[in-house]
Amino acid sequence: MCAYIVVAGLLLLVAPAGALVPDTVEIETSTEWLTAGSSETAIITVQVSDSATGNTGFWGAAVEFAVDSAFGSITPAVATTDATGMATAVFTPATTSGTATIAVTVSYEDGETGMVQTKTFEQPIDHAAPYRIANTWYSPEVTVGETTEIAVRMVDRYGNPVDNRRVTETMGFVVGSPSGNAALDGADVAVDAAGNATVTLRVDTLPGENIVLVSPPEPLPDRYLTIIGMTGGEPCMIEVDVQPGR
Repeated sequence: MCAYIVVAGLLLLVAPAGALVPDTVEIETSTEWLTAGSSETAIITVQVSDSATGNTGFWGAAVEFAVDSAFGSITPAVATTDATGMATAVFTPATTSGTATIAVTVSYEDGETGMVQTKTFEQPIDHAAPYRIANTWYSPEVTVGETTEIAVRMVDRYGNPVDNRRVTETMGFVVGSPSGNAALDGADVAVDAAGNATVTLRVDTLPGENIVLVSPPEPLPDRYLTIIGMTGGEPCMIEVDVQPGR
């Protein structure tokens, strides 16, 4: 007599002693990274096997593929395993970077053994090339001699942040000021996971314009930011020159 058992999302029909059980599903991709908006593709391979023996002879299992369309498409939506227990589909990225979660549901029935199992696989998608500076954050007026943060974010042509998940882009920063003693804590600054390059500026001790040159990767144009050094404190000394008769 057979019985149904559910274990961690795996539905098994208990098979006679010695029968092969397709209880293992492995998923692989042919390409570690894809690029958003590109014509690149990845072959997603599903392998069904028996964990006890390693046998992969499970022909005819139905394999369903599903993915959020924001990240891409996968074809065919349903495939069948071959004589080696393998099935494949092709994933094509859309224009959104991030991680595409591909859901794979395998159904197998041979009259003695049955199985339905769903697993997920993550396909990383990188941003496209830097396209423009989307945001800058800084204080336009700062007290002389004080520090302030400047953050600059780049995006690709689809609006995805140019982050550091795969390759780390950098931005160059240079400052000029009234006396030349304004300073930055970095010249070539790497972007972070949000796509921001952040640098700290110490404003000149003399009032006036502190002009920061931001140089993103080519072919993006440079950008200038002007931060005014303001005298905001109380005077520490007052000198009076009195000249009688004038």
